[in-house]
Amino acid sequence: MNNIEKLENLKNVYFSDKRNIQEDTFDMFLSLIFSIVGSILFVKLLSRNVEGMSLFSQYNTNVKVDNSELSEEELLFLIKKKSELIEEIDIENN
Repeated sequence: MNNIEKLENLKNVYFSDKRNIQEDTFDMFLSLIFSIVGSILFVKLLSRNVEGMSLFSQYNTNVKVDNSELSEEELLFLIKKKSELIEEIDIENN
């Protein structure tokens, strides 16, 4: 092999490596963008679910009951359940 062929081979290797590096850089850039967008969407979805759960639990603690038809035992049971729910919500929020 003469020197010209060696130089041609080196040039081909250099340009093919350069193309591969550019393609890899572009792929990494795209994956970074998709990761960021995916993370943002995931956080938004998660925050919506948390808001929905907190609204649902608040709704359960604010249930109104007509006391006139309940016995004293049933009233005590409802009061106990409501306080347990409030404690669970406080624990989840902290």
